[in-house]
Amino acid sequence: MNNLNDRILKAAGTLKQGVLFILSPVFRLLGILLGSWQAPNWWHYGIKKCQPLFQWAARNAALSLLAGVLALGGLAAPRLMKIDWAAKFASMRSVQPDKADSTKSGVTVRNPDRTAVEDGGKPQPFALNFTASVAPLALVGKEVKDISISPAIAGKWLWTSVNRLEFTPTDDWPIDVEYSVQLGAKTLAAHVQAEREFHFNSPKFVMKIREATFYQDPVQAGLRKAVFEINFSHPVDQQSLEKKLKFVTESAAQDLFVNPNDAQKLTVIYDKFKVNATVYSEALRIPAQSLSLALHIQDGVKAVRGGNGSKEEKIKALLIPGLYSLDIAELKQLIVTGDNGEPENILQIATGMAVGEKEMTRATSAWLLPETHTNDSGETTVWGDPEEVTAEVLKKSKAITLSPIASERENTESHSFKFSAEPGRYMLVRIAKGLKSAGGYQLGVKRDEVFKIK
Repeated sequence: MNNLNDRILKAAGTLKQGVLFILSPVFRLLGILLGSWQAPNWWHYGIKKCQPLFQWAARNAALSLLAGVLALGGLAAPRLMKIDWAAKFASMRSVQPDKADSTKSGVTVRNPDRTAVEDGGKPQPFALNFTASVAPLALVGKEVKDISISPAIAGKWLWTSVNRLEFTPTDDWPIDVEYSVQLGAKTLAAHVQAEREFHFNSPKFVMKIREATFYQDPVQAGLRKAVFEINFSHPVDQQSLEKKLKFVTESAAQDLFVNPNDAQKLTVIYDKFKVNATVYSEALRIPAQSLSLALHIQDGVKAVRGGNGSKEEKIKALLIPGLYSLDIAELKQLIVTGDNGEPENILQIATGMAVGEKEMTRATSAWLLPETHTNDSGETTVWGDPEEVTAEVLKKSKAITLSPIASERENTESHSFKFSAEPGRYMLVRIAKGLKSAGGYQLGVKRDEVFKIK
């Protein structure tokens, strides 16, 4: 015990010397600033009275130190009790990350598109697009498990980015089914506040009549049919479609078909995937006047995979040309270089329907008009209006020989003629009324055109 007291006293002496050494410059500075200082009488009296206590403390240094520690502990205990020591020790053990601020995010639901089976496409995903980064970073690009979908359908949930969540079914979507989705607790990052329940619909079965065309066979020119193109979002059930089809005609079109009993006979051709169908009528006559023929599809057409039937009936009308539906689309004069290297005059005629070469040659004529021309006011002017070329004018005009240029096909919409005439003069070209197309249509009125020869 004596050894312990000696060590404590020695340590106390060393501490005292160190403190005095450190504070001695301060005492000297105070002496310079404040002058000399002498302790008052009461100080000396107090030291004298406490001398026995100091002597006892020196003899019992260990007990004195223990008493001092206990006294300080008693004074500090109330304050120390208020400190959260567990939190302080936890903060000393590791670096604590900043707590993430709460994030609110909006979200838009994107229904899946139809599967493009005709292009070898795979089922399109249902997607949730968030307005903020909401995915747990560890799950981006990975499958998410804690999401429920009802009715149940096999597939995979995947965070494709920090703000886009997709579900892709294993097999194609059932047609027109409403689904509900519930995101689990771990689907979104912990600091995110966003809606977690959603509803969406799988693709519906949809059809449309895309195009209606009047068809003339290029080989059998007299064969005419109405053709309708139908498109479907999903492979169509053939029987379901064909029993819903019918033609609707005007009352004046009773004799439109070559065989009157063929008015409701339809031929339907499907593509490989049954997402496109072509409906053909039977052979048509040429009506005296243009008439309407419409394809009518009743509602209730279904896809091969079932689901909803079509909700609305579809109707598309097609104008069947009347007898005098042949028209001259264009007349123009050109200068081209001939086989001999010399310039040649060419007359080009474009028709709305194919016309035979011999028929076009028969119906086409040209005249070199007189050099001078007097209008109704007695003024000399240039030729311009074909109406000014009367029968009397033609008697004074010189016929121009038109030499047809053979084309690759006998029946064609484009015809060309070579001719020779004095440049700068005016010519009249006439295509006679009654010009016939290869399919039997006719030009209802003559077509006259005045050209200045190049």
